[in-house]
Amino acid sequence: METLMAKVALSCEVQSNGFAFRLLRHPVLGAAQSVTISEWAEAASEPLLPGVSQLLAWVDDENSAAVAGDAVLVPHHIVAALDVGTARSISAPPSPPFLLDLQHVGTIDRPEFRFKATWLQTNGQPVPGVRKEGASLKVGTKIFRIPEPLYGIVEAADAFNAAPPDDLDGRFRAWARMRGLLPEESGKSIQVDGYLGSTRVAHAASFSLALHSGADGFTFDPVLFGPDLTTAAAEGDDEMPHEVEGLLPPAQQELFARKRFPEATECRANYALGAGWYVVLDEPVRKALGVVRKAQRAPQEIRKEFVRNPRSFISKALADDFPDDVLEAVFLETAEFSERVRDVGIWQPKVLPWIKKSKDSWLPESFGIQVGGQTMALEPEQVPDLQAAIESAITEGKPSVNWNGIDVPATSDTLSTLVSLMGEVKPAPGADSLIGLAEDSVAFDHGPAVGGGQYVLEIDDNLSEVGYQRVRVSRPAAPVKGIPTRLKTALKAHQEEGLAWLQEAWTSGQPGVLLADDMGLGKTLQALAFLAWLREGMDLGRPRSAPILIVAPTGLLKNWEQEHDQHLHLPGLGDVLRAFGSGLADIRSRKGREIEIGQATLDAARLSRADWILTTYETLRDYQHSFCSIRYAAVVFDEMQKVKVPGTVMTHASKALNTDFIIGLTGTPIENRLADLWCLMDTIQPGLLKDLATFSRIYEKEENPEDLRQLKATLTEPSPSAPQVMMRRMKADRLKGLPEKIEHPLEQLMSPAQAEAYDEAVKAARAGGGGSKILEALHRLRSISLHPLHPSSATDDNYVDLSARFRLALGVLDAIASKGEKALIFLESQEMQPYLAGLLQRRYKLKSLPMLINGTVTGPKRQDRVNAFQNAGKGFDVIILSPRAGGVGLTLTAANHVIHLSRWWNPAVEDQCTDRCYRIGQTREVHVYYPQALHPAYPDQSFDRRLHALLDRKRQLSREMLMPPTSPDDTKHLFEQTVGSDSAYTFDMDGIDAMEPIQFEQWVLGRLKDVGHKVSKTPKSHDYGADGVAYHRISGRPYIIQCKHTQCSTPPDKAIADLLKAKTSYSLKNPGLIAVTNAVAFGQTVADKAAREGVLLVCRSNLEKWPFLLD
Repeated sequence: METLMAKVALSCEVQSNGFAFRLLRHPVLGAAQSVTISEWAEAASEPLLPGVSQLLAWVDDENSAAVAGDAVLVPHHIVAALDVGTARSISAPPSPPFLLDLQHVGTIDRPEFRFKATWLQTNGQPVPGVRKEGASLKVGTKIFRIPEPLYGIVEAADAFNAAPPDDLDGRFRAWARMRGLLPEESGKSIQVDGYLGSTRVAHAASFSLALHSGADGFTFDPVLFGPDLTTAAAEGDDEMPHEVEGLLPPAQQELFARKRFPEATECRANYALGAGWYVVLDEPVRKALGVVRKAQRAPQEIRKEFVRNPRSFISKALADDFPDDVLEAVFLETAEFSERVRDVGIWQPKVLPWIKKSKDSWLPESFGIQVGGQTMALEPEQVPDLQAAIESAITEGKPSVNWNGIDVPATSDTLSTLVSLMGEVKPAPGADSLIGLAEDSVAFDHGPAVGGGQYVLEIDDNLSEVGYQRVRVSRPAAPVKGIPTRLKTALKAHQEEGLAWLQEAWTSGQPGVLLADDMGLGKTLQALAFLAWLREGMDLGRPRSAPILIVAPTGLLKNWEQEHDQHLHLPGLGDVLRAFGSGLADIRSRKGREIEIGQATLDAARLSRADWILTTYETLRDYQHSFCSIRYAAVVFDEMQKVKVPGTVMTHASKALNTDFIIGLTGTPIENRLADLWCLMDTIQPGLLKDLATFSRIYEKEENPEDLRQLKATLTEPSPSAPQVMMRRMKADRLKGLPEKIEHPLEQLMSPAQAEAYDEAVKAARAGGGGSKILEALHRLRSISLHPLHPSSATDDNYVDLSARFRLALGVLDAIASKGEKALIFLESQEMQPYLAGLLQRRYKLKSLPMLINGTVTGPKRQDRVNAFQNAGKGFDVIILSPRAGGVGLTLTAANHVIHLSRWWNPAVEDQCTDRCYRIGQTREVHVYYPQALHPAYPDQSFDRRLHALLDRKRQLSREMLMPPTSPDDTKHLFEQTVGSDSAYTFDMDGIDAMEPIQFEQWVLGRLKDVGHKVSKTPKSHDYGADGVAYHRISGRPYIIQCKHTQCSTPPDKAIADLLKAKTSYSLKNPGLIAVTNAVAFGQTVADKAAREGVLLVCRSNLEKWPFLLD
């Protein structure tokens, strides 16, 4: 009966090594009895089960508790760390209702310094008779549990006081541990005197190096880290810390690294850093920093080697002092410059070989070298002479050799280029040939000229061999895939696919990807959706937070901010840092342009702490020392074709960025040549397409379709473990719901004055020879085909009448104006743009001049004009744009008509222009007009028609494979087709006389079709007297044609009777009648009848003008 009535309770006893907990059974009579631990779970009453279960769980975890007879012994630090609820459930003593008062005696850097801890009552008086044992306070018969952080503070104070007075370093370390527990301000449970509250001792357990670029190469300073980051790194945390996560505040870090540390003869164990700050170094850290100090004072080449592998230097120097695991933990790799960056040096224009092969021979038509942006042709016998001059200059210490007016750098790289060039011109048996860069008309952008040279980051450029390669990395801390919660715009199906692809590329460890969707498919929105997903993950610590960098042309920066605000819920990507233009003034840490002084001038801490940064390609180029010293979570290159040219300062700066992931955005991955694509991919995934020399030899030496298909597969097909590196979707194939795009090639005969000017240009081109004269001649024909006169020399009506293209364009605009719709006019000539704007204002009585967007319009003003056009409301309006300035990154969906008044050589550029309005957001049919001027005498050889055919063919090839939209042969072919020889344009009467009658019919009808008339051939029999029916390309009037060749059995005069018969047989409204023969003439009787019946007679005397007689 006693057993049934007994009560069970937990008891607690304080011992020197912990708190002893027992489960006691209290009978009604007699003393309490301990319950053996094996019976606790069965004996405990329901209210005791949580506490009993916790104690038993600690027993299972040998590091938390131990069994001592019939008791569970829990160490003091475990009991001190308990929350109130858990402490109550195991019957631990309550927390003390006292205030801990922490005072000091002396100053911390003196041996007599001591802590004095006093427990105070609520009235401020000391608690009498208080005794501390472990985590307990005993006051009379009462026992209290000292909770954290009070327990840690008093323990650290006791340890500090117990340390030998002469062990200053040990005392500093004890204070550092203790100071981390103290609150910033006194509170309800503790008060700290002013000196202790303002004194900080930082304990350095590891360090890294902060690299600084300078005119004499890299310099480096130590950055100290505390025990937390050191432990995390030792436990396998793959995230590299940045210097902003260092142990010391910026001011103390600067003082330590730039003054205290370098000024001391030897590395000390502790340093006073002012403002109450001290830092104490662990012994391995101190000795390792001694190695750093020696390296700082070493010559540049040794410093360069040290920066490349500091861990190796440190390990070798201290191998006898510490085990490998200690040295491994002492030095932390930090997120500084990319591994691709080798050093800082003065920019040397890259010297690259170029060779243009003849299709008919292995011998080159021409070859030479490219020095920066200049191409220098060489004869084979000149190469050894230049090589010898370069070798002499190197021996004499001269920086360059002036050859044909061009300064050629005197370097070993130049010698290698010349050797490879000779190997191509005179290849050794069995040797691999090297093809570098083919001739390219694109200007190289090296930035502003500097008298003393430009200080840039030197990188492994991968031009002649792969010196740097990025492989897939492990990213275990990935956010959950899917639509980010911050995205407020519903994605279309292809955009969801693009987002999923970006997320898969990131999680699979790809270093970067190229999103090369057709213009208007929403590349910016897809990138923003991915970045929002990444930012949401970083906010949760998966992955560690780092800034996002977006590099874009100046004119698109405002657009990025607008799209961010439009598509993302707050907070979006966070706060934007505008690192361009006037915004640079806010983040400068010192004066000067980095490319001129060779030092970082922007505040690295501001850049590192930014959520997302907007900058331009030019700013990145000029401030590369700052931008490239930051580790980014992601970098987005918008309109990435800006860095498509190898060997420029801007391209090098882009490749030197240190980032975990790269997204390249471009609608034109190949603008001029395949090397454009190589350069983009060498930024995104270096090494994937090998070095440039190898790439050019395989893919550019000969445009082999099978090689090009294989190249496309390498980029656009996934591997078993990762998605494809490039995604390219075309609007016509992928975007459902986008309205139809209707193209209108329009042709009209030149005016007599335009045709006469064109004839003169053709004659001059035939007499001018080849080489640069070919391009000059084509430019002249292109200009005349637009208009033969400068706009300052004519009145409106006269000026319009002189140009076939102007007549066509204004006819189209008349129809657009009548519908109250809007149009974009792309016109290259900046001299003609303002005249055309005035002409349109006068013709259509517009309230203001149509807006212009060209290279002289700044980025913000450009976006303002776009916004004004987009928001103008209903009604006719026109905006005039340069193809280059207005063809990139602008959304102009208020227009649904595009007129290409002047044509661009490159179909990719022209398509970019069209896609300003043919893109997501467009709801109406888009009409694209290509006005073309045809010469009356040789329409098929006219420049406009041949260029239009060339662009169409290039578009088709680029869709099927990765074919460059332009090639060196284009100008040659276009010249042959438009200028050719005199015989190409001579009217061949003898050839016509030799034709069969059916061939003559085909020739007559074919000439009609060539100039744009619609033609229908009649059946061979039962044609009712007609060989063909044509409809005028402008008026639409029908014509019935009858052909009579001299070899035909029926005489030409019978043609009139046949036409009159056909007129009654065909249901045509007011048809014109035409008889065509190669005979000398029709009979007089027939001619008179033809005049009465309205029949047009074409015979030998005027056959050369066929079919222009209809105009």
